[in-house]
Amino acid sequence: MGTEEDFRQMLNFVSRYEIHPIVDSVYPIERSDEAFKKMENGSQFRKIVLTIQKKITPDNVRSYSFQKRSEKALAACRERKSTA
Repeated sequence: MGTEEDFRQMLNFVSRYEIHPIVDSVYPIERSDEAFKKMENGSQFRKIVLTIQKKITPDNVRSYSFQKRSEKALAACRERKSTA
C-alpha cells in the first residue's frame, strides 16, 4: 500500500491536478445487490458508487453479508483477468 508519506503525496497530486474518478453508476445502498451484480458481471466501465441517505440500522439493511458479496465479486474479477 505504501507509507503515510506516499499517501500524502498521492493526495497532493490528485488535488493539484484535479483528478476525479470516472463514475459508471450510482446506486442507493438499498439497491446494493444490483451494484454487486453489475460488478460481478464486469459490466461497469469504472467506479460504482453506493449512496447512503439515512442512518443505517439492522432494521433497514438487507440481511445478506456485504463482505461475502464483495469477496465473491473480487474473486470473479480475478478469474476474468486470469483467463483473459
